[in-house]
Amino acid sequence: MPKNRIYNVFLESFRRFYRTASIDTMLWTFHTIEFTIYTILALVEYFLFGFSPFITIARTALSFCGLRVLPLLHFQEAKQKYGSPSPPHLQLSKFDQTWTLIWGYISFVFLYFFMQPFDRWVTPLLESDCLRSRWRGENHLRGNCVEHPVLLVHGFCCNSMFWLPTRAYLYWMGVRDVFSVSLAPCLGDISAYARTISNKVDAILQKTGAEKVIIVGHSMGGIASRCYIHELNGFSKVEKLIALASPHNGTQIANWSPLKLLKLERSCILQMAVGSSFLEGINRMEISKEGPKVPMTNIFSYDDDIVLPQESSILERGYPFGYAIFTKNKQVGAEGAQGGSFNTHQAA
Repeated sequence: MPKNRIYNVFLESFRRFYRTASIDTMLWTFHTIEFTIYTILALVEYFLFGFSPFITIARTALSFCGLRVLPLLHFQEAKQKYGSPSPPHLQLSKFDQTWTLIWGYISFVFLYFFMQPFDRWVTPLLESDCLRSRWRGENHLRGNCVEHPVLLVHGFCCNSMFWLPTRAYLYWMGVRDVFSVSLAPCLGDISAYARTISNKVDAILQKTGAEKVIIVGHSMGGIASRCYIHELNGFSKVEKLIALASPHNGTQIANWSPLKLLKLERSCILQMAVGSSFLEGINRMEISKEGPKVPMTNIFSYDDDIVLPQESSILERGYPFGYAIFTKNKQVGAEGAQGGSFNTHQAA
């Protein structure tokens, strides 16, 4: 078999996998392959080369941790090249930058190894009527501090387990009806994600009896939520949209991504690239749309190393939204745009 034919077969297999697999399926597949390789190497080192178990375990741990440093180094390199100039009063100290990198690495490992692979089992339990009723009972003294149910929409290469800490915090603060949605497949079309959000919103409204929902979208989730609101007439069912670090004008990480080599048409990775006709279409649609619009709040940080440039999260005027800039987990700036209002409550 010629080499180019082998390459094409291999490439097509990857395309089909990324086109159909959810992130939890991908993680289980990659973790299985990775630990199979580690096991084979450990057996070879122990029986053929006589390495002690301690050395084998240490080498395996270093390999496991080292592989997960590579994407973070990739993001940092892209941040240095494409990041927006950070205003002086928003710049982090060297200590804060180092701590941000360490905490980001820990979160990255924990999210992709211990949380997201278990989405299909944990999320249905969290949204079950039994558990929701229990939370309602325990939080009745607090009252429901949010009138509408809340829908959490994750970003690229994530699933509903991304929101586990946020969901726990919202429950603790007395927000009774918290839901999430998993967008699959991993490299699917954002317009298809919007239909998934539409189905989830309808299910939430039917389940709770509410008339509207509040949507919180992180990164790509904010883009998919805007697509749902404006392409599928979701404005009549959404009270407010809160976008967290969403690349409304694209991100250079998408332009830079090796996943572009798969050449997937209508893939979210291409749709979020800088200069994407998909994003330009949504932005034009929002500005030119007449009639009622959904109030929107943008929250972003100049320390973001995924949305590059970071100011890509800022939309043009003419649409009712506010935006806030956060650094070191503290709000340092906020602004309301014409036609809308912006209110934020900093948790103690």
